[in-house]
Amino acid sequence: MRILQIMTAFACKYALFNDTDKRYFLASQIKARTTVGVTILAASAVVTIDPIARRPQENA
Repeated sequence: MRILQIMTAFACKYALFNDTDKRYFLASQIKARTTVGVTILAASAVVTIDPIARRPQENA
């Protein structure tokens, strides 16, 4: 799984994302991600997250 995170409150929310990941994923399973800080998002959002996931093939 790979995640694109775009957030307006980068300085204060980035650590929160790291802490949340640690609650749900083992250290060896933390997803790859790109985080981008911006000044404004649509509809006054603080963060938008676009996940990309791949299901393993049955006979791989």
